[in-house]
Amino acid sequence: MRLVYNRIIPSYSIDTLWVLSSSVCLIILFEVIVRYIRHKALNLSARKSDIILSSKIMTKIMTIQLENAPISVGAFSRQLQDFDSIRECMTSATITAAIDLPFSLLFLFVIYCLSGFMVIIPIGCMLILIIYCLLIQPAIKRQVEKNARLNIQKHAELIENISGLDSIKLATAENFFQFRWDQLISMVSESEINIRELSSSAQTLSYGLQHLTTIFLTVSGVFCIYNGSLSLGGMIAVMMLGGRSISPIVQLSILSTRYHQAKSALQQINKIMHMPEEQQSTTAFIPHPEITGHFRCNDLSFSYPGNPKKVLSGISVTIEPGDRIIISGKSGSGKTTLSRLLCGLYQPTEGTLLINGITSQQFPASLIRQSIGCLPQTVRVFHGSIRDNIILGNTHYSDKEILRAATMSGVMRFITEEQNGFNRLCGEDGKMLSIGQKQCIALARVFLRAPPILLLDEPLSGMDNSMTEQTLQSLEEISRQVTLIICTAYPGKIYFADRIITLDHGHIIADGTPNHILQSSIQ
Repeated sequence: MRLVYNRIIPSYSIDTLWVLSSSVCLIILFEVIVRYIRHKALNLSARKSDIILSSKIMTKIMTIQLENAPISVGAFSRQLQDFDSIRECMTSATITAAIDLPFSLLFLFVIYCLSGFMVIIPIGCMLILIIYCLLIQPAIKRQVEKNARLNIQKHAELIENISGLDSIKLATAENFFQFRWDQLISMVSESEINIRELSSSAQTLSYGLQHLTTIFLTVSGVFCIYNGSLSLGGMIAVMMLGGRSISPIVQLSILSTRYHQAKSALQQINKIMHMPEEQQSTTAFIPHPEITGHFRCNDLSFSYPGNPKKVLSGISVTIEPGDRIIISGKSGSGKTTLSRLLCGLYQPTEGTLLINGITSQQFPASLIRQSIGCLPQTVRVFHGSIRDNIILGNTHYSDKEILRAATMSGVMRFITEEQNGFNRLCGEDGKMLSIGQKQCIALARVFLRAPPILLLDEPLSGMDNSMTEQTLQSLEEISRQVTLIICTAYPGKIYFADRIITLDHGHIIADGTPNHILQSSIQ
């Protein structure tokens, strides 16, 4: 531009104009190509990192110790969703602004070479913007952290309300939950407004400073032209470079909020990644024989992290291979917790759990669960068909094996009249099935694996009389070949058990034959 005003226009040099225009066009074409390559490389890099980090997060979720898992599923899922903030911070806009920052110094140097002291104007505006952004950073950080906490709470509330919608309706509590939701949304909205106001104030100041930079450069340039220290073309070049020099600072001021959001999300992700895992990579497992069903608990105790109250206390019991044992007790006595300790979902906080005479910590948790067919108290059925929910991705099972497991568990009783049979869809969380039907599907999973040990927590819950009768017959038949442990509040139904262990408030209060225990309870 300086050459056009100082050389070409006064001398009407058309040839020089064409040469200069062609050169500028080539430079612009080169810049477009470089920008495209840069954006392409950044997008590929962001995609690769997204896939790797997302895979690592899911691996962490799958290996996390259940006793350390967050209580709220909604809050936990929201923390994982915050990973999007980190990904957005890695986009081309953020990195481009950082890459363009050194060019800002180059433009300032060129302005200094062209106009000398006029470089003070863009530098001064840049310093004002930087100082203001630094001053509002603590407030932005506080508001972003507050907003993150409220969004976690909001997501947890949403998931809880949707999951318990039937209970809310039956209790006619719609107004209460609506009021609580509106209050929470109001708080979230207020925090987001505060963040936008702080961010927009920096943005507004930056735009104002950009215009002031142009005005001050114009005024200063006019005086420099009058005293002969600057040409008209030089003044126009300085004005153009002044805007380019301050532009990266403007972009960084706008992106400061995104930085704090990404930082807050990264802190949440780091908390998740530092949660204890079931199997640490540094743990050296000793060679061990096949798990056959020999368990021994020595003064075993368990309490949840952050809660000093012991759920189990002083549990000492031995289970031999081939035993048919009932763990009984009223609700809250510790039956489910003990079953989770036996199948490796929890680790004891005190005492030892020996499997085949070896401490349970020496066994990979996955190996324990491969040898133990566990039926949890609350069964989960996933989106997909009945067949999908029975095999859960284990496609090596034959149709004969699946049919046998479905027959023993009672699944065949309710799918024989179905048009789609095993292909009948279950719906999300088994919404299209009854509680008893979900229980049968979960039992079929256990029977299909044919493990040497069965550990079933309330296997008859939700079943009608016919389902209960068939399940008991199947359990009696299979108990002759395996070690069977059943947790139930109704031990009288399990007529083929050899032994009953009764819990109360986390302690063993009785251990003996069914006749002895049941007669004592009647008396």
